[in-house]
Amino acid sequence: MDRLSIIIPTINEAGNINDLFKRIFEVGDTQLPGIELEVIVVDDDSTDGTREQVRQWATEHRIKLIHRQKDKGLASAVFAGAESSTGDIILVMDADLSHPPESIPDLLRPILAGKKDMVVGSRYVPGGCTPGWSLARVWISRLAALPARVLTDILDPLSGFFAVKKDTLLSLDRNVPGFKIGLALLVRADGLKIGEVPITFQDRRNGHSKLTLQVACSYCRQLFELAGGNISRRTGFRFALVGILGMLIDFLVFQGLFLAGAGMGPANTISFAAAAVSNYCLNRNWAFAVPKREWAMPAPNGLLFIGIALLALFFRGGVLALLAGSWHWPVSLALAAAIFSAAIINYLGSAFLVFPSSAHSPEMRWRILAVLILGYTVALRLVFMGLPELLHEEAYYWNYGQHLALSYLDHPPLLAWLIRISTELLGTSEWSVRLVAFVSWMITAVFCFQTAWAMYDRSTAFRVLILVSVLPAFFCTGFLSTPDAPLIACWAATLFFLYKALIQEQARSWYGVGLGLGLGMLSKYTIALLVPSICIFLLLHRDSRKWLTKPEPYIGAGLALLIFSPVIIWNAENNWVSFVFQGPRRVAGGFSFSLPALIGSVLLLLTPAGLLSAAAFLKGKLWSPELWMKEKAGRSQTLFSLVFTLMPFAVFFFFSLFRQVKLNWTAPVWLAVLPFMASTMAAGSGLYCHRLLSVVQRSWPATILGTLMILGAVLYHAVLGFPGLPYPGDQPFLLDWHYLASHIEDLEDRLETELNSPLVVGLDKYRIASGLAFYRTKILEKKHIDPTEGVQETAGRNFFCKSSLMYAFWFPAEKYAGRDMILVSEDFDDLKEKKVTGSFMSMGDIRKIHLVKNKKPVTSYYYRLGRNYLPPERQYVGKQEERRRYRTKEAVLEES
Repeated sequence: MDRLSIIIPTINEAGNINDLFKRIFEVGDTQLPGIELEVIVVDDDSTDGTREQVRQWATEHRIKLIHRQKDKGLASAVFAGAESSTGDIILVMDADLSHPPESIPDLLRPILAGKKDMVVGSRYVPGGCTPGWSLARVWISRLAALPARVLTDILDPLSGFFAVKKDTLLSLDRNVPGFKIGLALLVRADGLKIGEVPITFQDRRNGHSKLTLQVACSYCRQLFELAGGNISRRTGFRFALVGILGMLIDFLVFQGLFLAGAGMGPANTISFAAAAVSNYCLNRNWAFAVPKREWAMPAPNGLLFIGIALLALFFRGGVLALLAGSWHWPVSLALAAAIFSAAIINYLGSAFLVFPSSAHSPEMRWRILAVLILGYTVALRLVFMGLPELLHEEAYYWNYGQHLALSYLDHPPLLAWLIRISTELLGTSEWSVRLVAFVSWMITAVFCFQTAWAMYDRSTAFRVLILVSVLPAFFCTGFLSTPDAPLIACWAATLFFLYKALIQEQARSWYGVGLGLGLGMLSKYTIALLVPSICIFLLLHRDSRKWLTKPEPYIGAGLALLIFSPVIIWNAENNWVSFVFQGPRRVAGGFSFSLPALIGSVLLLLTPAGLLSAAAFLKGKLWSPELWMKEKAGRSQTLFSLVFTLMPFAVFFFFSLFRQVKLNWTAPVWLAVLPFMASTMAAGSGLYCHRLLSVVQRSWPATILGTLMILGAVLYHAVLGFPGLPYPGDQPFLLDWHYLASHIEDLEDRLETELNSPLVVGLDKYRIASGLAFYRTKILEKKHIDPTEGVQETAGRNFFCKSSLMYAFWFPAEKYAGRDMILVSEDFDDLKEKKVTGSFMSMGDIRKIHLVKNKKPVTSYYYRLGRNYLPPERQYVGKQEERRRYRTKEAVLEES
């Protein structure tokens, strides 16, 4: 006969205990035949008569009472009950009737059948419910369970209602932290077969809730300790003392350097280094005081600590620049806040990575690392998004948003629409422009996580989050607002729905495919490469050919076409210029063998470890004989990754044989292979563990830390600068363009009354005009002047028969005949070119503007005044007459 012991910890549950016992024994009599049932009540010194009621029931039923007066706590109560039990299976439940006794058979059934080692009663699996809960309470409950879900694979790890084999429970360390013994069991017991069954969770009707602030703190501490963090009152207190000393050193060194004339960047770097050396020595030998060990990273503790310290330095530099520079806090106060933020990063890094309290399985370590990296990169983006000046391209796409249209010459309109919405809501700033990229990155991360979970498992999905957070292909597109940001989000969503439709055969997922493709085509035409990929997969995958005769794929295609229709309408009205620009124009031109550049771009986007991982995928999958044999397990997902990676990449590979390729082109191609790349990060994954994969596995930890440091260093240097490191002259950020725009704006104001508002014209393709338009608009907004002037009065070089992309649409040359113009260029010779000088009745002198960032020279720009613009058709007809007409005006202006 199977024996079941039900353990019920109690504190003042007299109002519920009678109903609970009645329902338990009714279930035992009617639904548990052949089960020997005992109930063990572990009471922590109740004062409301709970024990007396238990003793009354014990006279007629098999009930055991354990009265504890000193040793209290839920975990220890469960252990005390389990040690005194006679059952082979332990079931733990609360006494407040929130855990329905009627669900006990459902929890026991999988264990008795030998299918599971532990079964949890869940509120959140299909069939489970929480009647009477408001939506706010449901979300609060789910958010509270979210950190625990990182450590486990079940939906309701905080249920507290579970059944488990007795030997499994008693194998757990008695010093398990916190009050959620079920959570500790899920995390600490390796190799458990765990299941969930739905329950109806009712609120207690009698007594008071045991959920207090102390319980919440205990839960948080339990999470940290189960995750392997060396976090306790002792380590926290000592770390705080070390931090205070380090903060004092940091503060004094910074103030000394800053008052001596050093910039914020150099002062911040040097003062942080001085404090970091002191902190490491004291933390290692006193605050944490644990034996030297390595965890997750193959470097000694000292090197790992230095890496984490550098990450903290980069983050605190952003906080310092944000508070002191953008928000205009006093430098001392901003520094204190920056030091505190760095201390949090140092503490978490030290507690979880450098000096962890316990060793976990590699899978659990990667999960914790994923959470830490995800949190760091999200915080890094949020702090730095508004600090570096825009890229030239970002400013250009912001100009898109100021000239709303159904589409544009060189790109579809989705990014422009999103930037316009963001800036309308939040104002004109770098942060509001880049918010679009950040939201797109979040969408990408969610869909990549879900795809990896569907293809492999939840642990692989967490490692995918690391890749999406760290690999330059996704970090940069999640930081910079270019068309690649929404493109990659749409590509990731489309792949997820394609996997659901093609592999898991969910018909409605085709509508998601159509939505993703349509929005992707509104972002960038590159996503059209998924269409032939879908066709090839349908031809190669026998089970998917049935979709050719079903309506859902065609409805999805119609939805994509409908979403894309604004671009078609715009092109029809403009002689199909965008399709020509992105189609035949790309193929036309001179021969250029750029295959090495393509490989180099992949190496830069994926890092060497990522490229080796992709190579391991091809080596292990592409030439695998099983791929071409009859259907086997894993063949479908292998074919899915191969087709949706190789087909788009083959187009770029072929193109690189005779034309130039761009760095960012292949970034979305690797989304389909990310799950496999994530699987290679775990040692012993068993996935084609040949020599190449072994090299990849060993290289990932150093790659992750190194890439994070490089990305953080680039942002830090762009904002604060490193001591002794200059800014490159051809850098992509518009460094110090606020000063350039201010100078041009002041010049335009001085000349406005004389020349009737001169037009500002950039003499390159689009960069100068876009940057000046953005920063002139920011300046005008701060002056509370109509900011539209910054856009409407800043144009490109199309006036001189030169390509200027969309500026030719926005500023037709014939419309500005007779206007005076302030010409701006980075090249001195541009202002002397015959096409330029011949377009004006007269020209002023060439002036020079030096741009400086953090006391370091960046570059120089030149400007010149051109008076009375003559469009090309008027430059050679009646030009002498034009000169005579304006001779009097010229004399007056020269005198001015």
